Amino acid sequence: MLFRSMYPKPASGFQGKFSLVYSLTTALLDGRLDLDSFTNDKLARPEYAVTSRKIRINVTSKWGGASEMGERRVKIDDRLPVIVRLKDGRTLSESTARVSGLDTDEAVFGKFRRNASRVLPPKGVDAALVAWRSFDTVDDVRKAIVTVTTK
Repeated sequence: MLFRSMYPKPASGFQGKFSLVYSLTTALLDGRLDLDSFTNDKLARPEYAVTSRKIRINVTSKWGGASEMGERRVKIDDRLPVIVRLKDGRTLSESTARVSGLDTDEAVFGKFRRNASRVLPPKGVDAALVAWRSFDTVDDVRKAIVTVTTK
């Protein structure tokens, strides 16, 4: 099955947020993917055009979403494969159950801090991190919500 995304050829950095090809291309070129990755400048660079033309995405039937019974075919701890076929015929394959680069709490907290610092003052970032780290045990969600509400 050939994968179809909302924006297979995005016209803006914003549309790139909804394009798997854009995300893969940008991650390959920059070695990371974050909020700064989705800009018109990143889309307009010549190396984006060259690299994105080389990407083909095929989704296996295992990734097809819910089955007839309603349960998800892909479980939360499944290892999902990525296979890269090179021009010279070599095939590289890897699978993971976690997002690379976000495999430790400190990596996740660092990304949270970078993103939250765009709209919150430093003390607000720390308060939000404390609140959202324990969100699954909070007795009132408003305690966490208030930490990310700007006035």
